[in-house]
Amino acid sequence: MSPGPTDDDGEGEMEGPPLRVLLRPLSGADDVDDAALDLGWRLDRHWDASDERPYEDLYVDEQHDDAALTTTISYVDDTYIGARYLVVRGPRAREVADDARALLPTVGFDEAVAVLDAAADATARAAAVPPVALAAVEGEGARATAALREAARRGDDAVRRAIVRAATYTGWPELRTLLVELQEGAEDSDVRRLAAAALEGLRLQDAQEGR
Repeated sequence: MSPGPTDDDGEGEMEGPPLRVLLRPLSGADDVDDAALDLGWRLDRHWDASDERPYEDLYVDEQHDDAALTTTISYVDDTYIGARYLVVRGPRAREVADDARALLPTVGFDEAVAVLDAAADATARAAAVPPVALAAVEGEGARATAALREAARRGDDAVRRAIVRAATYTGWPELRTLLVELQEGAEDSDVRRLAAAALEGLRLQDAQEGR
Protein backbone atom coordinates (compact mmCIF):
# COMPACT_ATOMS: atom_id res chain seq x y z
CA MET A 1 0.00 0.00 0.00
CA SER A 2 1.35 3.39 -0.88
CA PRO A 3 1.65 5.78 2.07
CA GLY A 4 -0.78 8.62 2.52
CA PRO A 5 -3.75 9.92 0.56
CA THR A 6 -3.89 10.80 -3.10
CA ASP A 7 -2.60 14.11 -4.40
CA ASP A 8 -5.12 13.97 -7.25
CA ASP A 9 -7.96 15.83 -5.57
CA GLY A 10 -9.50 17.31 -8.67
CA GLU A 11 -9.36 20.83 -7.29
CA GLY A 12 -6.25 22.09 -9.04
CA GLU A 13 -2.92 22.93 -7.51
CA MET A 14 -2.98 23.67 -3.79
CA GLU A 15 -0.87 26.34 -2.15
CA GLY A 16 1.75 25.62 0.49
CA PRO A 17 2.62 22.36 2.23
CA PRO A 18 -0.20 20.18 3.54
CA LEU A 19 -0.92 20.21 7.26
CA ARG A 20 -1.67 17.00 9.15
CA VAL A 21 -3.93 16.61 12.15
CA LEU A 22 -3.45 13.34 14.02
CA LEU A 23 -6.66 11.90 15.46
CA ARG A 24 -6.91 9.80 18.58
CA PRO A 25 -7.26 6.06 17.93
CA LEU A 26 -10.96 5.86 18.81
CA SER A 27 -11.87 8.72 16.47
CA GLY A 28 -13.09 7.73 13.03
CA ALA A 29 -15.02 8.62 9.91
CA ASP A 30 -18.28 9.29 11.77
CA ASP A 31 -16.58 11.81 14.06
CA VAL A 32 -15.04 13.61 11.10
CA ASP A 33 -18.36 13.61 9.26
CA ASP A 34 -20.05 15.22 12.28
CA ALA A 35 -17.31 17.86 12.45
CA ALA A 36 -17.68 18.47 8.72
CA LEU A 37 -21.34 19.36 9.18
CA ASP A 38 -20.46 21.88 11.88
CA LEU A 39 -17.54 23.38 9.95
CA GLY A 40 -19.11 23.64 6.51
CA TRP A 41 -17.10 20.93 4.77
CA ARG A 42 -18.73 19.20 1.80
CA LEU A 43 -17.91 15.55 1.14
CA ASP A 44 -16.54 15.59 -2.39
CA ARG A 45 -15.09 12.13 -2.94
CA HIS A 46 -14.49 8.80 -1.23
CA TRP A 47 -12.01 5.97 -1.75
CA ASP A 48 -12.27 2.57 -0.11
CA ALA A 49 -9.10 0.99 1.21
CA SER A 50 -7.24 -1.19 -1.28
CA ASP A 51 -3.80 -2.66 -1.83
CA GLU A 52 -2.84 0.62 -3.52
CA ARG A 53 -4.18 3.23 -1.12
CA PRO A 54 -5.75 3.78 2.31
CA TYR A 55 -9.37 4.62 3.05
CA GLU A 56 -9.98 8.30 2.35
CA ASP A 57 -12.84 10.81 2.48
CA LEU A 58 -12.12 14.09 0.69
CA TYR A 59 -13.97 17.18 1.90
CA VAL A 60 -14.02 20.70 0.48
CA ASP A 61 -14.28 23.65 2.86
CA GLU A 62 -17.19 25.79 1.69
CA GLN A 63 -16.93 28.69 4.11
CA HIS A 64 -15.74 30.95 1.27
CA ASP A 65 -17.20 31.46 -2.21
CA ASP A 66 -13.85 32.60 -3.58
CA ALA A 67 -12.34 29.68 -5.54
CA ALA A 68 -8.88 31.05 -4.79
CA LEU A 69 -9.46 30.19 -1.13
CA THR A 70 -10.51 26.59 -1.79
CA THR A 71 -9.18 24.31 0.92
CA THR A 72 -9.55 20.53 1.03
CA ILE A 73 -9.53 18.15 3.96
CA SER A 74 -8.74 14.46 3.56
CA TYR A 75 -9.69 12.06 6.32
CA VAL A 76 -7.34 9.07 6.05
CA ASP A 77 -7.62 5.75 7.87
CA ASP A 78 -4.12 4.52 7.18
CA THR A 79 -3.60 0.91 8.21
CA TYR A 80 -0.12 1.03 6.64
CA ILE A 81 1.15 2.91 9.69
CA GLY A 82 -1.81 2.34 11.99
CA ALA A 83 -3.06 5.92 12.25
CA ARG A 84 -6.07 8.06 11.40
CA TYR A 85 -5.44 11.65 10.46
CA LEU A 86 -6.51 14.66 8.41
CA VAL A 87 -4.49 16.19 5.60
CA VAL A 88 -5.44 19.83 4.99
CA ARG A 89 -4.38 21.55 1.76
CA GLY A 90 -4.97 25.06 0.51
CA PRO A 91 -4.50 28.74 1.33
CA ARG A 92 -6.64 28.46 4.48
CA ALA A 93 -5.04 25.21 5.65
CA ARG A 94 -3.82 26.56 8.98
CA GLU A 95 -7.20 28.06 9.91
CA VAL A 96 -9.10 24.95 8.83
CA ALA A 97 -6.70 22.66 10.71
CA ASP A 98 -7.15 24.75 13.86
CA ASP A 99 -10.93 24.48 13.49
CA ALA A 100 -10.62 20.70 13.19
CA ARG A 101 -8.45 20.48 16.31
CA ALA A 102 -11.05 22.47 18.24
CA LEU A 103 -13.80 19.95 17.46
CA LEU A 104 -12.05 16.60 17.14
CA PRO A 105 -10.03 14.59 19.68
CA THR A 106 -6.45 14.91 18.48
CA VAL A 107 -2.91 14.04 19.54
CA GLY A 108 -0.49 16.94 19.86
CA PHE A 109 3.20 16.81 19.04
CA ASP A 110 4.44 17.16 22.64
CA GLU A 111 2.21 14.29 23.73
CA ALA A 112 3.42 12.10 20.86
CA VAL A 113 7.06 12.77 21.73
CA ALA A 114 6.41 12.03 25.42
CA VAL A 115 4.89 8.65 24.52
CA LEU A 116 7.88 7.84 22.33
CA ASP A 117 10.35 8.86 25.03
CA ALA A 118 8.54 6.75 27.62
CA ALA A 119 8.29 3.63 25.46
CA ALA A 120 9.66 0.72 27.46
CA ASP A 121 10.77 -1.53 24.61
CA ALA A 122 11.35 -1.65 20.87
CA THR A 123 7.79 -2.76 20.10
CA ALA A 124 6.33 0.21 21.95
CA ARG A 125 8.84 2.56 20.31
CA ALA A 126 7.95 1.30 16.82
CA ALA A 127 4.25 1.92 17.53
CA ALA A 128 5.02 5.41 18.88
CA VAL A 129 7.04 6.53 15.85
CA PRO A 130 4.25 7.42 13.36
CA PRO A 131 2.43 9.78 15.75
CA VAL A 132 5.59 11.88 16.15
CA ALA A 133 5.86 12.44 12.40
CA LEU A 134 2.14 12.98 11.89
CA ALA A 135 1.51 15.26 14.87
CA ALA A 136 4.44 17.59 14.23
CA VAL A 137 3.46 20.91 12.71
CA GLU A 138 5.47 23.41 10.71
CA GLY A 139 8.58 24.48 12.57
CA GLU A 140 8.87 21.25 14.58
CA GLY A 141 10.81 19.27 11.99
CA ALA A 142 14.07 19.56 13.92
CA ARG A 143 12.47 18.39 17.17
CA ALA A 144 10.72 15.51 15.41
CA THR A 145 13.97 14.46 13.77
CA ALA A 146 15.86 14.58 17.07
CA ALA A 147 13.21 12.40 18.73
CA LEU A 148 13.22 9.90 15.88
CA ARG A 149 17.02 9.82 15.69
CA GLU A 150 17.15 8.95 19.40
CA ALA A 151 14.51 6.24 18.85
CA ALA A 152 16.62 4.81 16.03
CA ARG A 153 19.64 4.76 18.32
CA ARG A 154 17.75 3.05 21.16
CA GLY A 155 15.57 0.76 19.07
CA ASP A 156 15.95 -2.27 16.88
CA ASP A 157 15.45 -2.62 13.14
CA ALA A 158 11.65 -2.68 13.48
CA VAL A 159 11.88 0.80 14.99
CA ARG A 160 14.16 1.98 12.18
CA ARG A 161 11.79 0.61 9.55
CA ALA A 162 8.93 2.46 11.25
CA ILE A 163 11.02 5.64 11.14
CA VAL A 164 11.61 5.25 7.40
CA ARG A 165 7.90 4.82 6.76
CA ALA A 166 7.01 7.79 8.96
CA ALA A 167 9.63 10.06 7.39
CA THR A 168 8.03 9.73 3.96
CA TYR A 169 4.91 11.49 5.24
CA THR A 170 6.51 14.87 5.82
CA GLY A 171 9.32 15.50 3.34
CA TRP A 172 10.99 17.86 5.81
CA PRO A 173 14.69 18.42 5.03
CA GLU A 174 15.61 17.36 8.57
CA LEU A 175 13.88 14.00 8.20
CA ARG A 176 15.43 13.47 4.80
CA THR A 177 18.80 13.85 6.48
CA LEU A 178 17.79 11.07 8.88
CA LEU A 179 16.79 8.89 5.93
CA VAL A 180 20.24 9.43 4.41
CA GLU A 181 21.83 8.44 7.72
CA LEU A 182 19.81 5.22 7.80
CA GLN A 183 20.52 4.48 4.14
CA GLU A 184 24.25 4.84 4.68
CA GLY A 185 24.69 3.63 8.24
CA ALA A 186 22.04 1.08 9.20
CA GLU A 187 23.41 -2.40 9.78
CA ASP A 188 20.26 -4.10 8.47
CA SER A 189 20.14 -4.31 4.67
CA ASP A 190 16.34 -4.09 4.65
CA VAL A 191 16.45 -0.78 6.52
CA ARG A 192 19.04 0.56 4.07
CA ARG A 193 16.92 -0.57 1.11
CA LEU A 194 13.74 1.00 2.50
CA ALA A 195 15.53 4.27 3.24
CA ALA A 196 16.93 4.40 -0.29
CA ALA A 197 13.49 3.73 -1.77
CA ALA A 198 11.94 6.42 0.43
CA LEU A 199 14.52 8.99 -0.66
CA GLU A 200 13.98 8.12 -4.31
CA GLY A 201 10.22 8.47 -3.86
CA LEU A 202 10.66 11.90 -2.29
CA ARG A 203 12.96 12.97 -5.14
CA LEU A 204 10.35 11.90 -7.69
CA GLN A 205 7.68 13.79 -5.76
CA ASP A 206 9.86 16.90 -5.77
CA ALA A 207 10.32 16.60 -9.54
CA GLN A 208 6.58 16.24 -10.10
CA GLU A 209 5.88 19.29 -7.96
CA GLY A 210 8.65 21.35 -9.56
CA ARG A 211 10.73 21.67 -6.41
